[in-house]
Formats: sequence, structure tokens, C-alpha cells
Amino acid sequence: YVDEIVLVEDEHIIAGMRALAKDAKLIAEPAASIGVGALLAGAIDVEPDEKVCVVLSGGNWDLCDLAEIYNAER
Repeated sequence: YVDEIVLVEDEHIIAGMRALAKDAKLIAEPAASIGVGALLAGAIDVEPDEKVCVVLSGGNWDLCDLAEIYNAER
């Protein structure tokens, strides 16, 4: 069952993509970065000592579009 559904703005999804690239050295498409974006936006309540797992999936993304997102002004 589903405990909760949260909405994530595009800016937070992109922040998730950038964080994955910078900190985890992973190139992820926007759909795969939603969970990380939600965590960065504070949309999910997490206790300081709580362990969190985000599933990354998908790889259907054009490299030119990825470059545009990663190089865009922050």
C-alpha cells in the first residue's frame, strides 16, 4: 500500500539530478531523480538518524538535453 504521495517541482527534480551527479557520480534522468529531489525539497519528513533508500531507475534520456540541464544556471 501507499503511505503518502508528494508533489515535486521541476526545480527540485533538477536539484536531485545535480546532487546525484556531484555527490554520487551518477547520471540520472529526471524521473529517476524525483525521490532525491523530494528529499532535498523537504517534502518527505526524515528523522536525523533515519536511514533512507531512494530507488533510481530509467535511462531514457537524450545526452544533449542532459547537458542543457546540468549546465543551466542554478
